[in-house]
Amino acid sequence: TENDGKTVVLTGDIVWENMNHDWLKAENNTTVDMNGYSLIIQDNAGLMLSGPIHFAGNNQGDNPVIVLGENSGFHGVTVSVEGTGGTAVSMCETSSFAAKSVTAYGEGSTAVYVSRSTDKTAAVSVKGDIIVSGNEAAAIETKGNIYLYYVSVIVSGENSVAVRTDGNVYMFFSEVDGEELLVDTVGEVVFDTCEVTPEQNNTTVITRKAIAEPVFITVLEGEN
Repeated sequence: TENDGKTVVLTGDIVWENMNHDWLKAENNTTVDMNGYSLIIQDNAGLMLSGPIHFAGNNQGDNPVIVLGENSGFHGVTVSVEGTGGTAVSMCETSSFAAKSVTAYGEGSTAVYVSRSTDKTAAVSVKGDIIVSGNEAAAIETKGNIYLYYVSVIVSGENSVAVRTDGNVYMFFSEVDGEELLVDTVGEVVFDTCEVTPEQNNTTVITRKAIAEPVFITVLEGEN
């Protein structure tokens, strides 16, 4: 590949069980061709990657590129999926996920799917750009109520959305750019300190401004 990089083609699933949250670094451009397989990070395990690594898959259906278990973590690099109904990342509500970017291309594709184990409102922070393109695609899909923090989403395609769920959606300190409807839900939608394009109907938008108060410091001089 270009720039002294290389491509690694998987011949089976990778199951990561190490609970030490190991940190691995790539010096050269590396593409991991998932070849329809998955990187599965088990419950309580962690993997932190740095460097120019790209996990690329054409996975479809119930076979995501990256799978995160309960209390697991995955940090770094880029992840993409291309194909009808493909999912780039499947994570639990207790997972920790941060990447440079997650992209999903194709009809009905999903960039990040958040699985639920309780009826409580999930609080999820997905750091990095989430980009989806395709009819009926979703940047983030889940069930129930969800809080989303520091999310950056770009959506394109007919009936594609930033969030798809059946509960309430609360987004904080996020950027969302799409075409029409940005959140597909029957529940309440709240954008708190977010940049949203285009403007949405039937949503609550909260704008906050920081106010700097003058500070006066008095220095008293005298004999000790």
